[in-house]
Amino acid sequence: MQGRLSEALLAKALEDGATIRRAVVVDAAGDYMLFLRLSDRPGYLCVAKRRPIDGPKAWNDFRTLQRMLHKQGYRGAVCVFPEGSPFPGRLGISLGTPV
Repeated sequence: MQGRLSEALLAKALEDGATIRRAVVVDAAGDYMLFLRLSDRPGYLCVAKRRPIDGPKAWNDFRTLQRMLHKQGYRGAVCVFPEGSPFPGRLGISLGTPV
């Protein structure tokens, strides 16, 4: 499974000079899970609840998620895939739990 990153660690990485390259959202029955590709790290990172060891954070309002991305300086497109779509897996995004 890909790495995880809390919102606080994301803000710190951006403060240290990283940029958000891509944003992918998986829509799991109205809960939106965010995966980001940063300039200073390989692969996609799952945005976690509070700590990187916690599970994925899920937003129940897409506009709130967009505002958070805008606040972090991201102005690019956000790709949204329904849960069960094969496309996130092709990007290396997994919704499973780490072993």
